[in-house]
Amino acid sequence: MPAIALLAARRTSHRAAAIALAVVGALLLAAIPFVHVDYPLTPALILGISALVCGVLAIFVRGAISVIALSIPMLLIPIVTNPVMHAIAARRSTQSLISQIRPYLAPDTEVIGIEAFTGSMAFYLQRPIVIVTPDAEELTSNYIIRHYSKFAYDPRSTIRPMSWLPNVFDRKRPRVIFVRDNDRANRALVEQHGARLAGAGAHFVAYTMPR
Repeated sequence: MPAIALLAARRTSHRAAAIALAVVGALLLAAIPFVHVDYPLTPALILGISALVCGVLAIFVRGAISVIALSIPMLLIPIVTNPVMHAIAARRSTQSLISQIRPYLAPDTEVIGIEAFTGSMAFYLQRPIVIVTPDAEELTSNYIIRHYSKFAYDPRSTIRPMSWLPNVFDRKRPRVIFVRDNDRANRALVEQHGARLAGAGAHFVAYTMPR
């Protein structure tokens, strides 16, 4: 929105841009009490106050000072939102979860996701992940979803149908099993077969299946 205010300043007048910026700041501050998220609202508060104050200031001044006032909120955005961006990235990443289960990973350990997969897992593990899934939606690929049967029954593929699930618990080799944190049915199934919780993240949990 500050960028829009600066664009408006070039095409109309600094006063119009200043009013627009002040209005945006006021609306942002007014919305804060009604927003409920898992992250601090301090950046929104800072940006709202800066947009309102700088917008009001730019209404009454001219020249370079007006341009500076209109620019300040925009320059603050990457600074004040950086901690929140890091928090969101950490929450979406599985780096912490992978570090918890790394001591259980041997060269012959098979990694399996039961209706659970994210590219972040594959990135940090740097090894194949067998995905047991009824539809391959975990891969978020329309092509794979449309050709699910082709991949699920191809022995060269790492996608397996749900009928393959008993193989996960045959104890023929050590395994690490990923399940979505809120998937109660699959978590209960894994625990019933003797798997032990080895790590927990924001969206996934990991179990070990000892031999």
